[in-house]
Amino acid sequence: MSNFRPRRTFALQGRELSLAAHPGEVSEASAKLMEHARADNTISAYLGHIKRYNAWCASNERDAFSGPSVADFLAHCYRERRYARAALKQAVSALKFALARAGERIDWTAANLVLAGAVRTLAEEGRDGRGKATPLGLELVKRACAELYSIARAPRGVHVVTDDGGRKPEILAPSIAARDRALILIGYLGAFRRSDLVRQNVSDIRVVPQGLIIRMRGRKHHDEVSTRKLRRGKSPELCPVQAWEAWQKVRPVDMFDAPAWVRGADGRAGVHRLDGRRIGRNSVTRIVRRALCFAQVEAPELYSAHSFRGGLAVDLARAGVNIPDIAEAGGWENLETVLGYARDGVEWDESPLWRLDY
Repeated sequence: MSNFRPRRTFALQGRELSLAAHPGEVSEASAKLMEHARADNTISAYLGHIKRYNAWCASNERDAFSGPSVADFLAHCYRERRYARAALKQAVSALKFALARAGERIDWTAANLVLAGAVRTLAEEGRDGRGKATPLGLELVKRACAELYSIARAPRGVHVVTDDGGRKPEILAPSIAARDRALILIGYLGAFRRSDLVRQNVSDIRVVPQGLIIRMRGRKHHDEVSTRKLRRGKSPELCPVQAWEAWQKVRPVDMFDAPAWVRGADGRAGVHRLDGRRIGRNSVTRIVRRALCFAQVEAPELYSAHSFRGGLAVDLARAGVNIPDIAEAGGWENLETVLGYARDGVEWDESPLWRLDY
């Protein structure tokens, strides 16, 4: 499992409160299960909203346990912090959760009206959300993995790249390139979320004659056990099985239940080496962007860990795969989400304007 664990307590106007059930409310067994009702990333996001609300109340000398204070804080988040719709709704959920744990019953009428007004204004201004991650399609995956494949097979394996972010040049070792190629291929073909990849262990990935069978550990909606099946590729550069096996040969840890993806650390002269620790929450995005820099892709900063999911959905839609099958391939439970990606993929090809002679 991931080594990321958010704390379970928070401070609100001088009161130290717990996210867990209060002693005596439920049994110990029930309390333990209740702690897993929300994902770690959700808890971390809630704590961030609560911390910001607590600091805002302190600096403005407001009562944290009143409805008008919550309403004014949401207005501040919309106006000063430029929250998008999803962030505003998550802030409301976090504060409802926190105030309930504090045993406070407040009037949410003003806060709900502020939220509704902000959402409508965002839509009218054309910024109805932060937008989807830029899809990372198969063509870019091919370019990135071809570069990484070449680096992993180089005799010395030291290649230098400078991105546009003003960072110092990167020096990449063959083992790091092998890890990055396997992670990008598996991330794209499995449409994995960042949390899926970070939590994967070696024991979760099994090689069979047809390809890879990957057990899910980090599902956003983790109410059932599931697997993803990735078939073998036709070329060595793009075969997930060959990439995974090449990575296993250079991994620093050979324990069966060790992390599937381990961190790189700075070695001599800036050469990266692997240190055996599980990759962090932000590592996947860095790996993706660095590989795109090697492939000389324009604006690599537009891509992130979530680009895998959109990229696979768009590519499958362009290939003529129907919506339910795309949802099955990527583990989407909401078909509307898949439909949105599919429309992005085929909106130019299926535009009715092609019927006009102009």
